[in-house]
Amino acid sequence: MRRIVRLLVLFSLCAWDTAARAGEIGIYAERNCSGCEITIPPFGAVDTLYVCILNDGDPPVSCGQPLFGGAFRIEGLPLGWVVAEARPAPAACGVYGEPFGAQGASVAFCRDQGSSDRCILLYTFVLAPLAVYSDVHLRIVGGLPCYVYGNCPMIYTGDQPCDPTCQCYPGGEIIVNPVNDHCTVGVEARTWSNVRALYRVR
Repeated sequence: MRRIVRLLVLFSLCAWDTAARAGEIGIYAERNCSGCEITIPPFGAVDTLYVCILNDGDPPVSCGQPLFGGAFRIEGLPLGWVVAEARPAPAACGVYGEPFGAQGASVAFCRDQGSSDRCILLYTFVLAPLAVYSDVHLRIVGGLPCYVYGNCPMIYTGDQPCDPTCQCYPGGEIIVNPVNDHCTVGVEARTWSNVRALYRVR
């Protein structure tokens, strides 16, 4: 009887709506999943941004299952801005597509990444603004659909990408060159080191 109760509790936790979990697939100014604003002066300056799975909460994003990757697409890149470099995480053993492409990118890991790190790197990209825009929202949205799942950002909790254990997960955003738009945790530009550890509360 106790075992049945435990299983029912675990099932109810894993059945939570994904929006209620403390995490997201987000774009961050810092490698530790912090920084939801960044200023990059146009015409010559570049900076590095990080796409990560924020594996934070109880239960974690994978609900105790092995975490083997994710899929996403980035939208909102203005005309005249260039992605100077885009590279998958060193832990990736399989990559399909590219983050700013029509179908986005799918990243598979060789080993479970979900049990030891709250901030799991999927992709790194270097952004070069070659035109003047402010309040640019780069957002994580759905890429290539996964079986019955719709067009949403996903994590993979099985040995292969796009197996039946795909899970939709919330997508975050970063604001580049903020003027009027700001994070909900307040000013968090990279130059303000005392607030770098904060991350945006959705």
